[in-house]
Amino acid sequence: MQSMKNSNLYGVSSASGITSEPGCYKIWITENDTELIIKQLKPELNQSQIKQIENEMEFKDDMYCVYVGKSENLKQRISYHINKNAKNSTFIKSLNAIFNEEKDNMPNTDRIVSNAVFECVYSSFLCISRSEYEARLINEKFRILNIHENEYPIPLCIKEQLTTLRNNK
Repeated sequence: MQSMKNSNLYGVSSASGITSEPGCYKIWITENDTELIIKQLKPELNQSQIKQIENEMEFKDDMYCVYVGKSENLKQRISYHINKNAKNSTFIKSLNAIFNEEKDNMPNTDRIVSNAVFECVYSSFLCISRSEYEARLINEKFRILNIHENEYPIPLCIKEQLTTLRNNK
């Protein structure tokens, strides 16, 4: 993939290495956490159906890319996710809605974020706008936690369920 050559990967503990430059980012989570999210959104799915969904997702190093975003300031944006700031993080809002968790009691969100890996692609390495790059990333594979601008054809039932949960939170 084009971004890997000019991207940087950061675990939660090393987020201090992220600069304040504009760019796009991906959030990668473990296989187990990805499966847990799918089961939470659609508990009626069997293991074969879950695997079909996972096959539509970007996968590497035993992790799935579940969210893509863009920012004028990657360091600040990623810190919202790491610090579990639901007011400024759609990623955290989504996890809280999926697991019906509140700020003072977020065991699933805490675990997922503590094991997450953030991949940053700085705008200076892009030949196209951040918005165009983000849209390409969102739609090249299924990004389970991206709702807006997510035109990936399957599985819409998960997108609809996540939208309902987030609207009710």
